[in-house]
Amino acid sequence: CQTRFNTLISLTGTFFDIIESAGGNSEFKNESSAIFFERNANIAGIYFASSEDFFVNQSYFLLHEAEPSVFENYVDSCGNYIENAKNGIVKADNASPFFQSPCIAIFTPVASHTKTDVAVILFSSEDLMENFATSSINASFLVNDEGTVLVHSDLEAVMNAESFKNHFIVQEMFASANSNMQITYSDEGNVEYY
Repeated sequence: CQTRFNTLISLTGTFFDIIESAGGNSEFKNESSAIFFERNANIAGIYFASSEDFFVNQSYFLLHEAEPSVFENYVDSCGNYIENAKNGIVKADNASPFFQSPCIAIFTPVASHTKTDVAVILFSSEDLMENFATSSINASFLVNDEGTVLVHSDLEAVMNAESFKNHFIVQEMFASANSNMQITYSDEGNVEYY
């Protein structure tokens, strides 16, 4: 997932460079946006804070039967994450409840040759979920720094942005200095996982 997040941030940085080079040419921005989303269909939208520019993937919103204005409403509700990103803090948030489809928003600083900004990158997490299967000996999932589920094989946990912060395994991960670990544990039902 880290590689995927880094790729999305890098793509957004490139897109930011292109948009910044357009200056006030809105036709060029719209054409560039259409090409960008055609090549990056899993990205639903990008918001740049300083210019308050929203770029949306119309195809994504049509496919998921959502209005692009939902993206604006979501961004409006996340001012604290945007402020933190201005201070260099990258945040991943489960945006699924807002959009009624599995998606993640990344709040991150981006830079062009001439300026630095904050971007909100909204993307589908459906392909990531396909890679997070649960078997009788293995359970994989991704939580953010607050313990909120980002990716899990249980669609309901994702769609409800469930908090796993009180789960033993999540508490162990937060307490560990190791960012990538494997341990054996038993859940509340006494089912053992690796």
